[in-house]
Amino acid sequence: MGDRPVTVEARALRRAADILGGKERLRAVLRVPMRRLDEWLDGASAPPMDVFLRAVDIISGPAGGVLPAAAAVRARIRVRQSAERIADTQRAVAETRELKKADLSVLRPSPLMVRFLEAAFGRHERLAMLESALDAAIEAAHADMGNVQLRHADGLHIVAHRGFKEPFLEFFDCVNDTQPARVVVPDVAADSTFAGKEAARVLEAAGVRALQSTPLIASSGTVLGMLSTHYGEPQAPDEAGLLEIDLIARRAAFWLEQPTA
Repeated sequence: MGDRPVTVEARALRRAADILGGKERLRAVLRVPMRRLDEWLDGASAPPMDVFLRAVDIISGPAGGVLPAAAAVRARIRVRQSAERIADTQRAVAETRELKKADLSVLRPSPLMVRFLEAAFGRHERLAMLESALDAAIEAAHADMGNVQLRHADGLHIVAHRGFKEPFLEFFDCVNDTQPARVVVPDVAADSTFAGKEAARVLEAAGVRALQSTPLIASSGTVLGMLSTHYGEPQAPDEAGLLEIDLIARRAAFWLEQPTA
């Protein structure tokens, strides 16, 4: 099925095809053209979320269309495949369904946020995922600028940004402070953390008057990075905006934990 890296979606579809007894039976269950199914199986394109979840349903347990012998076949597949890959798929499904069940009635979900939460990213699409998360956070928080930092051995490095240039990018390229909790600064000029320091002058030159930084936290509790939004006027995100940023940060952390090899 080609030499492309196997995505979570392709892996789920291939398992579903094995369980059902072949891709023709999978095509019949999914009710999709064989040409499209071949593309998804090969990883040439990502299937719609409902198709992915249907494949997961086939893998996870009894469902309409699963053959009587599916349980035995599924057991053989699980033995043959690595526990790590199985866990990856199960975790992806659990996270997707958890977010789909989240009560968004108190929110005002923006189009970019909805698009990001419903998207699936391949193992080599980390930068695209982070840029998508940043765009969603900026829109959700009605911010003017933003950046994403990822944790390295020497500190947090900027890997994606919107609205910034030098000297901001150079000054904040490596930050040693890894906060395990969100930081909100409604007014940079009045905040004791920045007042009278070089950082305040760099922020002022960049047009930043307020900011918030939300950690990207792994399932183990490790801080993977920070998702920050910046504002041209003193202000603080409202509760709904912060909740939306939390959902975006949680999903971004989930994708960052997925294996890249």
